[in-house]
Amino acid sequence: MRIARMRRGVATSALAVSVVLGVATSPAPAVASAETFFFNDVGSTAVPRADCGPGSLPETGMQGDVPAEDRNSGRSTQGYRCNMSLLGACRIAVVACCR
Repeated sequence: MRIARMRRGVATSALAVSVVLGVATSPAPAVASAETFFFNDVGSTAVPRADCGPGSLPETGMQGDVPAEDRNSGRSTQGYRCNMSLLGACRIAVVACCR
């Protein structure tokens, strides 16, 4: 029992020393600044509305917004999509077991 405690203590000490040495000898991390990633043309022009084809249910208001008119009419429950088509489907049989 005493030997097991001693081994555990040595292992813990070795781990602590390796962590301290690893942190002390590692190079300093690179620091990013705002000037590095500055894009002055972002937000200066709007993206034009998409030209949605047949079968589409495009957003009626601003992108990401659900207008009150759509909520009140039930239109929002149909979802929004533009130029999407179903490529395939998979039917899964679900068997319920009741006892």
